Amino acid sequence: FKFKMATHNHVFALIEKLDIPHDAKLYIVAALNKLSALHSFNNMLTWTILQDVEIQLPVTSKGDPDFGYMSAYIRVQQKMAIDDAVRLKDKIIKETAKLTR
Repeated sequence: FKFKMATHNHVFALIEKLDIPHDAKLYIVAALNKLSALHSFNNMLTWTILQDVEIQLPVTSKGDPDFGYMSAYIRVQQKMAIDDAVRLKDKIIKETAKLTR
């Protein structure tokens, strides 16, 4: 959606120019989140710095971003997170059952 912001707020907005699957976007966001470890309030990420930043993404044999791989990777990560949550919940239920006997 369109919005207005003051440029002095050091806020950057990504404008999508490609039709990228949602899960691939999540992969890209995760790659971009590494920038927050490199830049903070005292070491602000400015447009001058950002325009030269490169992130590594998987590519196809033609050298294009492999959005299919990125999407599949994110779906696997989501399934693993769900499995972990189910296992944890099952453990809590078993431990609670022991205490209530």
